[in-house]
Amino acid sequence: MVVARVESPTDVGLCLRIGYRRHIMQSASGRILYAFQPRPEKERLLPQLLEHVPDEVDVEDFLRDAETAPQQGCITHDSDFVNKVVYMGAPIFDAAHPRAIASLTVPFKCGRYLKLDVDAAVEKVKATAGTISARLQVGAG
Repeated sequence: MVVARVESPTDVGLCLRIGYRRHIMQSASGRILYAFQPRPEKERLLPQLLEHVPDEVDVEDFLRDAETAPQQGCITHDSDFVNKVVYMGAPIFDAAHPRAIASLTVPFKCGRYLKLDVDAAVEKVKATAGTISARLQVGAG
């Protein structure tokens, strides 16, 4: 579920309305939340997820993301709504939980006049998620 959004500083931007929801297997944020769960929790959740797979979801792709995201620290996922938009997500942690408690997910519109490429933007998203996680640790100011 989208709980906050930031407007683009450029003339054209893409944002989702507060409260927007998608199936966990369809969104970068859902995939992040699943990927960064302890293995026993993933094993518990998977049968439930497989009972109601949306038609357009590639289950093998979802499972591949779940395996690779912890090593990469993020997920990138092409938008199935808007051409040349890549959703990039990174996990947010706090000290009280051994799993991701949220995902920082950013829609990135690929374009001719951008100063960042996708790889640089992903690194910024990962760094920002790390900063947010650090601030959520016990005793952080």
